[in-house]
Amino acid sequence: MIALELQQNYNLNQSDIAKKLFVSQPAISQYTRQLRGGKNRKIFESPEVKEAVKKACQRINEGLTKEQLDEEFCKMCKIIKNNMKCPM
Repeated sequence: MIALELQQNYNLNQSDIAKKLFVSQPAISQYTRQLRGGKNRKIFESPEVKEAVKKACQRINEGLTKEQLDEEFCKMCKIIKNNMKCPM
């Protein structure tokens, strides 16, 4: 969902997204085609989770260090955990 949000709302290409997320471009390709990370799509139906993803994407687009990105993901995990039973 993060890769799609960055692609659709920030007009970033896969290479730019990969650099911002510290992953490979092929990984982003799989995320945007929903071949990866698609098993738990219900997690993202919560309005609070959607809002957390939006805010994280805004910060990611502005540029984060790897440590700051990790913190952003931790925040989202906590929100997910508080909103529903996380299958992970």
